[in-house]
Amino acid sequence: MERKFDLSLEYHERALKIRREKLGDKHENTAQSYSNIGSLFCSQGKFQEGLKCVLKGLQIIEEIQGKDHPTTATLYCAVGNIYIHLRQYIEAYQYLKKALNIQESKLGQNNIATADTYDGLGSYHFSRDEYEQALPYFTKCQKIWESTFGQDHSKVELAKKLVQLCQQRMSAMALTSRDKLK
Repeated sequence: MERKFDLSLEYHERALKIRREKLGDKHENTAQSYSNIGSLFCSQGKFQEGLKCVLKGLQIIEEIQGKDHPTTATLYCAVGNIYIHLRQYIEAYQYLKKALNIQESKLGQNNIATADTYDGLGSYHFSRDEYEQALPYFTKCQKIWESTFGQDHSKVELAKKLVQLCQQRMSAMALTSRDKLK
């Protein structure tokens, strides 16, 4: 597995080098290469390294597209999700909310990119044991993914499981609270 990671990283770094040479440091494709490398690091659990790369890509996109563009919002969402893994919840929430505000205003509430941010916000609340706040986000993202991908898609199955898990944990918390009152 490490060999595949090393090979993949090598190819992504080559692509970045070519894009920097041919397109320059301030190009959307260069930013995409940084983001791809960041995603690769994150897939290996190397979230600090991944964050650095994604933030570099984000910086480029903010300069090119501005801070109120759907592409920028996609990277805000990615950064927010990385911060969740790093358990830096204040930063995670700030980036996810920025992403959501842009996506809802520019793309609408039923867009697939918006659904990904709903999923991120659901994950943010879930990781903090805030199941009541997580549930509506997972439910929204499930509906959008179902209408986009169909009922049998892996993302839809994941969202269904997260909705059920929220409901189970909320029920368990209610029972525990009720038992404490006895």
